Amino acid sequence: MVIYDLAGHHQYFSSHSACLEAISLDSPAIFLLLQDLRKDPDVISREVYCWSSMIDGVCHKCPHKSSVIVVGTHFDLLTSEQLTAKLSHLGSIARKAISHQTLVDIIAVNLTKIYSGAFLMEKLPPDMHAISLSDLLVHLEADQDKAINPDITAVVPVVKTLSEKGLIVFIPSKDPHDSWVVLRKESILKVVNGTLFADQSLKEYAHLASNTGIIPTANIKSAFPKYNVGMITQFMIHFEIGQAVDLSQIITNMAPESSTRSDLLYIPALISIDRPNSATVPNNSFRWSETVKSTNQFFTPRFHHVLLYRLPIQFALPAAQIYSHHFNRRCDVWSRGLMWLSETGVTTMVEMSESFQSISLTISFPNKTDPKYLELHTRSVKSLKRPARSFVPIRRC
Repeated sequence: MVIYDLAGHHQYFSSHSACLEAISLDSPAIFLLLQDLRKDPDVISREVYCWSSMIDGVCHKCPHKSSVIVVGTHFDLLTSEQLTAKLSHLGSIARKAISHQTLVDIIAVNLTKIYSGAFLMEKLPPDMHAISLSDLLVHLEADQDKAINPDITAVVPVVKTLSEKGLIVFIPSKDPHDSWVVLRKESILKVVNGTLFADQSLKEYAHLASNTGIIPTANIKSAFPKYNVGMITQFMIHFEIGQAVDLSQIITNMAPESSTRSDLLYIPALISIDRPNSATVPNNSFRWSETVKSTNQFFTPRFHHVLLYRLPIQFALPAAQIYSHHFNRRCDVWSRGLMWLSETGVTTMVEMSESFQSISLTISFPNKTDPKYLELHTRSVKSLKRPARSFVPIRRC
């Protein structure tokens, strides 16, 4: 695929034609025709006809019709009434002017957001994977082109929109100035995953060695020295790779020397311990399971790690708003499952099979006539099915 970004000035039409004629001899092209909706209708008409004539000229030798998508730009600078009128006019002109090629669609985009993304990705240093919002404001203030208004009230909506579109990752904070903008998430994910799943003999892994999955956040700084520890921690939380926990609030089977720390990070991918002998439930318990029917399909490791990430936080911490009185006493976690045990006798266990082709839920409730019993196992099943829909979309159960 060859992509050309051509200027819209009339003086360039001749050079554009020379470039495009050579590549349009035997293969149809796809043209994106950008038109500024702020211009007067007469100007819009003239420019669309000019461009359509040039497209017809360079494509006349091609045995197949090329495709044209007309894009109205700067719509964010128009009122809704102006936008409706301009798009109607643009569509009418485009359908008349583009008669020898295939008019695919007529759309409107906000180029301000596109230019903003280009600024963040191109004008900032290429080796800058992430930047705090306060530092970003400094860069924007120093930009002579002022591609983005450097006021924080204008910057936050822009980075939020870019984050929603997947172009960057915006990690907000209570103080907006302490928020982070991740420009190259793939680069950071590559480093994080390459370290978390590294062979245990590698020196980079030594800082993260923990068979329980719990490490001091200070170790994150040692494992990823090139990144700000606050940013990398929030990044891992954002992607559900790790979760900050206060083990002083939970009684667990995890390392006792860690139980008094509050600056800890729980990373399910690091868990290597087997199911403890104490992790058992009575035979007359409620049981539910889901199994893939095909021998070629599996519950993904990502789904498994997300479960081990979400469920202890959802049910075990006292901060949980629902059923916290049932699950605020003990949470045992092992490599393929976890179990909650409350002082009132409620036991709930979730475990993945060794083949990663089935997952089971077992609940023991001292009084099965209690209305909360039905609510509990209904909520628990939903807690398993919800991430399954997101992380195992092709499963056949």
